[in-house]
Amino acid sequence: MGNTALNPAGPPGAPPESFDVVCADELIASGEPALSLRMVGPPGQTPIRVYSAQDGLILGSPGVLGLRRGGATWILAESSPYPETVPMLARDAIAKFGLEPDRAQTLPAACLLDRLWAGNCYHWLMESVPVVAALEEAGFEGCYIVPPGNIGCVETLEFLDIPRSRIRAERSGCILAKSVFFTESFPGYALAQWPWLIEWVRARARRHFPAYAGPRRVYIARRGPARRVLNEQELLAKLAAHGFVFAYMEDLSFRDQLSLLRDAQIVVGPHGAGLVYAMFMPKNGALIEFFHARYINPCMTSICEILEIDYRMLVSRVNPLDNFRKDELISVEMELFSLALNSVLRRVSPAPT
Repeated sequence: MGNTALNPAGPPGAPPESFDVVCADELIASGEPALSLRMVGPPGQTPIRVYSAQDGLILGSPGVLGLRRGGATWILAESSPYPETVPMLARDAIAKFGLEPDRAQTLPAACLLDRLWAGNCYHWLMESVPVVAALEEAGFEGCYIVPPGNIGCVETLEFLDIPRSRIRAERSGCILAKSVFFTESFPGYALAQWPWLIEWVRARARRHFPAYAGPRRVYIARRGPARRVLNEQELLAKLAAHGFVFAYMEDLSFRDQLSLLRDAQIVVGPHGAGLVYAMFMPKNGALIEFFHARYINPCMTSICEILEIDYRMLVSRVNPLDNFRKDELISVEMELFSLALNSVLRRVSPAPT
């Protein structure tokens, strides 16, 4: 995919480090013996490509995967769900940490989950956790490397029955793994081609749901300066009349976030990463998502396709006097929202008892 050179911090005149970003399939096709490929998936389902590489480097945070063979350094394009970002990530990691691993931290087998934006719950649940599903299905018994200091990522894996001894949240900038395991790259919005990965996550999570039932109708609110609902009090009054509860997902543990949505038939909220927990809703529910016209990113459609969720998108009307709202605050059109809500209420959600 191309050669990149850079000058890491070091004495003046030091030779630049250079690397090639390559796809695992290219290396396998070239006869590189250090890589192997296995197709993994249940019968009748689309399999996913699972790779292993011998003596791999894990560089930086967010990390990339590297191989050094002779005088060549290869960075694997599969290091990121977005391969076009790999050269940038590799340059940053090598410039900061170099390519000499801390031999004291050599791991027998590892999978890098500390990837681009993995600290965001959407990218974590849609792009890193499905990798865990694929590797566990493949029989992987090694260590998962998660974003440093992120308790939520550790809690997620423990909730999915990954023992703490197999989760590594702290490390140096460059370590060696005797075997590195990874899958083909996929962004979260493309996950619908492997519904079994989400079903694996849902099945594991259901083992730990509490016995009591959760609410049927949930509004996920949003704090902060961007993408809040401007007329939220009016919206909340409407929702309360229909038996909705509301929550800020950042106030809840991973277990409580799942418990909130485990029985939800209708979920409503402004666009934000917290809506990703709709992946734990029952099938055939409904999701109503609010956007500002400045930023429309319907990234939940893959989950809605997998779970057959009735997805409705409401876009805030643009007022020419608001300078197209650089803060992307959302004004919900209540008449349109009432039409959408009444439609899904009739279809998926009986009146609360």
